[in-house]
Amino acid sequence: MRRLLVLSILSLLVMMSVAPAMALDFDAKTFYGMGTLVLPMGDFSDHAGTGFGGCIGVTVPHTDEIIMRGEIGYIMFGDQDLPHFDFSYSFMPFMVLAEYHRDLSSPMYFLGGAGLTRVAFDADYTGPEDPTGLLGDTDDSSMELTLCGGAGYQVNEQFSVEGRFNMVSDANNISIVGVYNF
Repeated sequence: MRRLLVLSILSLLVMMSVAPAMALDFDAKTFYGMGTLVLPMGDFSDHAGTGFGGCIGVTVPHTDEIIMRGEIGYIMFGDQDLPHFDFSYSFMPFMVLAEYHRDLSSPMYFLGGAGLTRVAFDADYTGPEDPTGLLGDTDDSSMELTLCGGAGYQVNEQFSVEGRFNMVSDANNISIVGVYNF
């Protein structure tokens, strides 16, 4: 927790120091919607199945090469078949991303960003009656620092496809995203 607080304060100081240099053109903002397929990794994949969800976002140009993005979404994960337990997870990410077009004539771009994700967890015991009462139903949620990196391909002016690697505490995942610009 202390580590997260120090990292958050440092991130805030960096953002405050570069904010004057970021000449964002808010008059040229556009909105987009996303469909997301999420594949859990590592220990997280032992308890969570494939995730599906959607996001809404806004893009604000900074330069011809760099576009800033902000998005909020909801992702629900499928259950894993484990003896006597039903697990369910959901994410609500709040992300700030930068989209970088290295070559303006190419449809490829890179993206990276940071944000916070609300991770909700629910476990239900479905096995035989527990005389100790220790096994039961539990749920929890927390806000986790999230880092994201990936690349995208613009199919046309309105639609693009992205691949992302998301580091969310102990719930790292890879997501495949379809983005539709309004």
